[in-house]
Amino acid sequence: MPYVLKHDAPTRYDIPAALAREIGRFIVAWANFEDYVQSLIWRALDLSHEEGRIAVRESRITERLDILREIAGIRNFELDFVLLAEISKRADKLAANRHLLAHSVWQKPGSYWIILKTRGSWSQAQSEIAEHLQGSKSIEPEAVAITPEDVRGWTEEAIALMGDVEKLNDNPRPKPLPEKRKKRSVPRDRSRGRTGSGRKSPRPASRG
Repeated sequence: MPYVLKHDAPTRYDIPAALAREIGRFIVAWANFEDYVQSLIWRALDLSHEEGRIAVRESRITERLDILREIAGIRNFELDFVLLAEISKRADKLAANRHLLAHSVWQKPGSYWIILKTRGSWSQAQSEIAEHLQGSKSIEPEAVAITPEDVRGWTEEAIALMGDVEKLNDNPRPKPLPEKRKKRSVPRDRSRGRTGSGRKSPRPASRG
């Protein structure tokens, strides 16, 4: 569970070999997943790999999956759009983990290793921590304990995503309809025949 960093331990680079190995495997698997999705975009646009690298920018993974969805819709490809939406949600969370590992520093406050999370605000993590904090994590960093087993699990998720992308043509399903917005409930003091102050709304004057 994440917690507020309340110590001044030095940052470290000499993480254990087991942890370094799993981080490397995850980074490589994630890069392969991103490249695979990118190659599907090139194929959908009838571009060679050389043309695709020149013409199509490498954006975030969720944006790449959105591009793939839009191209498939325009060209009427048979695709499992429901599965594609699920893949996008899972990939978004996994991309955050990849970014955390690639751009954060490590500390060892005790017998365990933590990574310092300095992006975002504490208000986004109130459901995960006991302290009620406000403000930026760049001022009060979040300490996240990470083990080799955690990273190994992320690698397995990245590999599973690649497998699910390969299944997009197996069971074509149309795009899910956008969810209807729920009607806002009308407060009692604004019910029919009343204004916001609770008084009856005035009737129009008679003309005769």
